[in-house]
Amino acid sequence: MNILILKQLNYIIKNNKITDIYIIDRIRYGLEVLNYEVIKLIIILSLFIYLDKISNLFVIFYFTITIRTLTGGGHAKSQISCLFTSIVILVSTTILSSYLPPLNIISQLIIILPIIYFYLSKQFISKYKRAKKNSQTIKRNKIIVIISIVAWLIFSNLFLSYHLINCGLIYLIFLSSDFLLEVRKNEKKYQYESI
Repeated sequence: MNILILKQLNYIIKNNKITDIYIIDRIRYGLEVLNYEVIKLIIILSLFIYLDKISNLFVIFYFTITIRTLTGGGHAKSQISCLFTSIVILVSTTILSSYLPPLNIISQLIIILPIIYFYLSKQFISKYKRAKKNSQTIKRNKIIVIISIVAWLIFSNLFLSYHLINCGLIYLIFLSSDFLLEVRKNEKKYQYESI
């Protein structure tokens, strides 16, 4: 265990007088995740500041927060591979967005409408249910995802450069593809379990 995490854990245990080993283990795991995510954020933020592409990172964070956290997606097998994969995806999205020509609103709608349909599709959502998620939560998440996409489409076309619009579209396509791959993987898993 990392020395920093151990010090944080001991501080929390001591100040809150926690003795239950299961609670301590949950706190330890939470601290590991939190510390890793903070380090990952600092590395990615530093990289994008160095590349002078911080606005691209904000576009990507918008979709990560509003869509990825609600829909889920694939996960790497280790923290190092997660960091590497994240950097490759974020930097390649940023670079690719700089080379694409400006897309008019019709072209953007041609890209976004299938993605909205994809997220609204009852068949699609019903095949991917995380444990203990009820239909109200799924319905609410779908509404938030659609509102996020539409709000971004309006805001980006009013205030952002075409490079940032392209960056958002590319990352949105990536998120949808990642989610679809995760759904397919879960479908195969559930088919094998039911046999």
